[in-house]
Amino acid sequence: MKGDNNRIAGWNVIHSYLEYNDKQKPKLQIFRNCYNLITTLPGLIHDQRNPEDVDSSGDDHASDSLRYGLMTKPRVSQRPYVKPPVRSFDWIMKKTAEERALKSYVGHL
Repeated sequence: MKGDNNRIAGWNVIHSYLEYNDKQKPKLQIFRNCYNLITTLPGLIHDQRNPEDVDSSGDDHASDSLRYGLMTKPRVSQRPYVKPPVRSFDWIMKKTAEERALKSYVGHL
């Protein structure tokens, strides 16, 4: 599957996948057998002409592969999944009556 080759968006995706805090783990975990990425990713420096991009004169092949690979995947939502309410007949009737009462319809329940 072809990925999006937008470099700046790709670096932002890498940052979002590696971000962590007290409430959540990072969305991306790099295992110890990925030697090349482990040795080159921390040493990347920003491009002096475009600070949102990485200086491509250094060894950035492994990180470019990671960036390109993540750009083939759909973005991960930050919002947790909330199950939609079950809309039973009673629920619909109650909701309709509440809406009618708010609109001051004659004959509301």
